[in-house]
Amino acid sequence: MAARPRSHKISIPNLYCKLDKRTGKVYWQYKHPLSGRFHSLGTDENEAKQVATEANTIIAEQRTRQILSVNERLERMKGRRSDITVTEWLDKYISIQEDRLQHNELRPNSYRQKGKPIRLFREHCGIQHLKDITALDIAEIIDAVKAEGHNRMAQVVRMVLIDVFKEAQHAGHVPPGVTNGAIVIHTQRLKSDPGGNLLS
Repeated sequence: MAARPRSHKISIPNLYCKLDKRTGKVYWQYKHPLSGRFHSLGTDENEAKQVATEANTIIAEQRTRQILSVNERLERMKGRRSDITVTEWLDKYISIQEDRLQHNELRPNSYRQKGKPIRLFREHCGIQHLKDITALDIAEIIDAVKAEGHNRMAQVVRMVLIDVFKEAQHAGHVPPGVTNGAIVIHTQRLKSDPGGNLLS
């Protein structure tokens, strides 16, 4: 294809002109931005510019609609997974545990042990979205159990809630790598010196 004639300054994207040296006429072409194919627009410069402008507008609108459509679909898919409430997820979690129990992947005692932690989590955070649960929410539940003098039960609550978040990760409701880090509670060990005195 010959270079654009210097006498024609073209400011419209995808519009090209070609000089036919035999006849001395300038022919206008439109290059489709997606396919790369050229479409002849004849010799009328004004008409060619109008057609090219309309074509660019139509293609831009189509691409915008496609991008918005894809974004909406992605948001809906993401929303379906990440906007689940604690209560909705706990119902699914219980169903998963019942299935594991039926297939002998979970002992009956372990299944029963999950009951109280699940109930506490539901009572404390039931209407919140699972993805919005913070370390503070979990710590408050565990601290309340400890305050009643049930240290062993507090450990069980911690273990069950870690499992609740792990299952939620597998289902895509919380991002990978999140087991709600604050669930991990460190207790300080007491040490004694050689004389038997306790050190902090």
